[in-house]
Amino acid sequence: MPCKCRKGVMVDFDFAAIDGAAAMHKAASSVFGSMELEKEFGKAAEARYFAGRPFVDGARDFLSAVKSRRAPEKTAELLESRFESILAEFLRETALEPVKAFFEAVSGAGLTVAVVSRLEPSLVAQAVGAVPESDGFVFHREVQPLYCGLRRDLWRHVAARYGLDHLKSVAVTGTQAGLKAALMSAVPVAAVVREHVAFMDFGGADVVAGKFDSDLAKNIFALLKL
Repeated sequence: MPCKCRKGVMVDFDFAAIDGAAAMHKAASSVFGSMELEKEFGKAAEARYFAGRPFVDGARDFLSAVKSRRAPEKTAELLESRFESILAEFLRETALEPVKAFFEAVSGAGLTVAVVSRLEPSLVAQAVGAVPESDGFVFHREVQPLYCGLRRDLWRHVAARYGLDHLKSVAVTGTQAGLKAALMSAVPVAAVVREHVAFMDFGGADVVAGKFDSDLAKNIFALLKL
């Protein structure tokens, strides 16, 4: 039976549409800055102990490295809570015109748009300028215990849940972990590379952009041969 799945765009909203990697770093710096540690938390520690890993694993290794006896489980909970709070702040402070222009373009092209975020769907929908479950939009809440990461099967899961052909849809992400998850699932991928994640390896991305805007949408249309 021929597949009736649709083409679509799946967006890692927290790390592509807004600068979630910078928000994550700010959250971790805030949590560890409140502790009396022998070594400050910085980008090097973030890359070595945390990037793409479970919060609790990163916390355990970093706390061990700085000879702290704080509980990694409790620290991981603090990191997640602080991140969600700062992520919401970043959303409020982000200039949303380019973001809305992207979503207007992909929706206007007749593509199904799956927006993935750990934030409340109503909050994200308001930022996108769309009504959930209308105009081809779906809002998928995904709260993951990973630092700047996505579980490896997320893109295939989202595609299957919302009736998308994963081979003919595009995942849009802003982290190396999100890119790897797409490559492992054979999902075409567009990467938004901001300053904070510029050191990461984005090799294998079908599209690489520095901004999340209507120009990115045009590049995705070319990738999908629309």
